[in-house]
Amino acid sequence: MRVATERIARDLYVDSGSGHKARQKAVANDKAHLMKLAKQRDSTATKLKAARPKQAGPQKSWASEKACVAQGVMVGCACPRP
Repeated sequence: MRVATERIARDLYVDSGSGHKARQKAVANDKAHLMKLAKQRDSTATKLKAARPKQAGPQKSWASEKACVAQGVMVGCACPRP
């Protein structure tokens, strides 16, 4: 996304020429905003990737608890709590 943003901004900047300062300023502002959004997306993706292994433990625990409760319901007794 960053490469595309850079390319679009560069092309618009060149196409607008030197006589259109307002358009060049708008393109520069849009580019800065898009780059900020791209950085935020990358940061969020990195945090999500780091959180995946931490989530595996509780998921396994939940699956075990769910299986224990289901078995208890079938047998008619409660699941022992650790």
